This record gives sequence, structure tokens and C-alpha cells, in this order.
Amino acid sequence: MACVRLSAPRQPEQLTRLPGLFESLGYSEADLRELLRIPDVWDLRPHKLGTYIWRCQRERSVRGFLTALFLLGRTIPRGGMERFVPPEVIDTLVETSVLGEIDGKLTANVDLYPCEGRLLATDPYMTLENEPGHVYKLGADSYTLAHMTPRRPVGRTLNVCAGSGLHAVLASSHSQEVVGLDINSRALEFCRLNAAMNGCWNCSFTLSDLYSKAPPGGYDLVLANPPFVPSPHPKEMAHRSPGVTGEEVSEQLVAELPKVLAPGGTFAMVLDYPIYNDAGYLERVWGWLGQTHGWGLGLVHLATVGVVPYIEQHIDYHNSWEKTQQNFDSYLSSYQSQGIVAMGFGVVFIRRFKRPNPGFKQLKLATTPVGPIGELVGNWLDGLEKAFDPNWSPDPSWKPQLSSLYSKVWRDRQGQGKLEPSEPGWVMPLPLDPKQTDFLWRVDGETSVADLFRDWPGGEVEANIILRHLLGYEVLS
Repeated sequence: MACVRLSAPRQPEQLTRLPGLFESLGYSEADLRELLRIPDVWDLRPHKLGTYIWRCQRERSVRGFLTALFLLGRTIPRGGMERFVPPEVIDTLVETSVLGEIDGKLTANVDLYPCEGRLLATDPYMTLENEPGHVYKLGADSYTLAHMTPRRPVGRTLNVCAGSGLHAVLASSHSQEVVGLDINSRALEFCRLNAAMNGCWNCSFTLSDLYSKAPPGGYDLVLANPPFVPSPHPKEMAHRSPGVTGEEVSEQLVAELPKVLAPGGTFAMVLDYPIYNDAGYLERVWGWLGQTHGWGLGLVHLATVGVVPYIEQHIDYHNSWEKTQQNFDSYLSSYQSQGIVAMGFGVVFIRRFKRPNPGFKQLKLATTPVGPIGELVGNWLDGLEKAFDPNWSPDPSWKPQLSSLYSKVWRDRQGQGKLEPSEPGWVMPLPLDPKQTDFLWRVDGETSVADLFRDWPGGEVEANIILRHLLGYEVLS
């Protein structure tokens, strides 16, 4: 199936009806998980296509009808769709080439993915991915960055490596201005269509090699979902190849970040990254940034995959067995020669301070979210910034209490403590030393910081250090 060219609608208001209409018809993330029995919308498997279609046919519902058309490649009669989608909306979808119509039958030329109340078009995931200009489906990386981005009001947002425009679309709701950049001209067609479909009139999109064509001025939020699969084939298309190491694009994004990120701003980048025996990824990113003061770095590590299964997930199987085996061997040889022992998956967050305070770098282990947790991420970064800011001091009248992220504090006979998460996923069980445990035992939501510091046996300075550590671990609220 060849990639189609999308057209601008003459009546964009017809497109903007789609997200709300489809959600009301049961075409949401939760509905699709339930219908197809999948962990998340991104986890569609081509070899299970028959099972998915069977589930849609068995249910005989509107959501099953829409799923078969817009995610599973089924052809349906126009009359059937007109029972729940207005004819003028269907006409606009045909006009833009989202739908193809032949002899009264409709076929989707794109996949439509629901994400946090929005609707996003991409190339069909069954399309050969070596097709020039192919725009990737919304995968685990797309949904993860969407769910983990802090949704705070900002002035300007920059979405680099924009792809389908998902992150620009989501940022439009809390940004005064959104700029999307991509080196793939066809991706910009999807960006503009998706912005129009979701009523995002504060978004603009520009053909650009990373930051090169970004409009001047600082940005309060910079979002990136770059190519990241280490590839032994240097002649891959420019919009797809991150080089042999897989880090050429991400390194440049981080190294040039001081040019675009405004003071007080946040950078978020989702990606896979190579794991070596002799060097940690956090240290590599810190080296790319090249800053020791005025910047904070947080890495949320979500998963680790062995080299062989990782290669199996990413090589092209649309070849002969001999060619596929050669491809596998070339990837494996490349990874082994570089010393890659596994691949990690996670999100890099970089905060630019408003003052040149000492920087921080922090590793956090979590599990891949299935819903929005941007508020938790923002609070985590805020806590780290306070914990490492030598000029910050808590309000003496503040009456701290145990964060709702934790349900219990345990203490053994030796005074060692352990925090039990209320909902494991974002925070993990946390061991505490005797002093941290004793301090936390005194925190009850009724005792002020002034009283806690006054009564602490080790004195105010030590109490302040302990409180800062607990803030950095999201223990207090």
C-alpha cells in the first residue's frame, strides 16, 4: 500500500467535529483497549489482525465498525458509515484523502489514533515502513511522551521531530504558541491535518533539520521524539536514521538545547538508548549538555530489552529469508562491535533554571504509564530543583505530610525504614536510612517545619538536608 498525499480541507470545521464525535461513539483509548483486549492502543500486532477483526465483527458495535475501518484496514459501505457520521464530514474526509471512495465503498488511507481526547492520523501501520516519507504510527514512545509531558500553561512550545504532530496538538491546549519542526515534508502534511482536525489554530509547522529553522526566541517547553534505533545502514532516509550508535540525533538535540530553551523551561525527549557495561546513559546526556550550573537532568528509565529481542522488533521482514538473516546479522555485528549489551527505553527531562544554581542529574525507575501523569512529572522536577537549590528554604509555617504517592512507612528494629507506594508504577518501594525514617516519623501534617527543625536532635542544618532529600524523592507534600 503506497503512502497517499493529504490535501487541505475547504471546510476545516467539518474535520474539527471528528474527535468529539468519535469519542462519543466509543472510539477512545480505553474503549479500544477493551474491544481488542490489548494493553494499550500502540500495542497492535500485525500477526493478530485476524483476531482483532473477529472481535470487531463479533461485537457489532459502532466502535468496532470505526476500529475495523481506521485501524485494521477494512473496507466498509458508505451507507453504513452515514448512520453515525454526517455525510458532509465523510465528504471532507474523502476530499483530504483520509478516506478513499470507490463505488460507494470507503477505505481508510490513514490510521486514526485516539490520544487524550484528541484524534491523530498517521500512515497505516501495515504500510511498508521503507516507503519514502512514511509517517510512523503512534507507538509506545508517542503515547509515553504524551502521558508524561507536564501540562502547565506556557508561552511558547517547540515540537522538534514532530512526526504526525501529536505533541504539538496536545501542547496547543496549554500553550499560547506552538511551533512544529520536521525534516520530512510529508510529515508536515499530517501535522497540519491533525492540527486542523483538533482545532489547534495556534500551531504552525516548518520544514527543518532539527532546530535549524526554529523561529528565534526562547521556548518554555521543548518536546522531541527523535529517531533512535541504532542502525548499521548509514544510507537510510534522513528523517529516519539516527546513525550507527542511535544517538546522533538525540546528542545534537541536547547539545544545542541552550540555543532554544528559555530560563525556567523544560525539555522532554522520549527514546530508546544503548546500554554499555562501562558508561551510564545519564552521564552521557550530561556530557552532551556540557553544563554544570543552571541545568537539571532527570532520566525516567521505563524498560530494558536485550539486544537480540530488540533487533527482532526493529528489522524489516518484508524481504526474503536470506535478506532478513543478513539484515539481522549486520545489526547484531554492529551492536556487538560497539559494546551495546542492551537497549533502554525512557524519557529524558531537562530543566533550565532561572538562576545559575548547581545542576543535578537524577535517575528514576518507573513503569510505562497508560494514562496522563504529567502532573507527577512536573512535581518531581520541582522537588529536585528545590532539593538542589542552595538558596531555597522551606516556609517555616509549612506543615509537611506524607505524599499520597506512598501509603505506609515501615521501620525495623535497627531503625531502617521503607516506604510502600500507594500505586506502584511512578514510584517504587524506597529504603530510608535511620535518620530519614526518624524525621519522617515526626511528619504528621500538623507539625510545622519550624517545629520540626527546632526539635530535631541533629540541629536545623541536618534537618534541612534530610527534608531536601525527601523532597527530591517525592516523599513530602
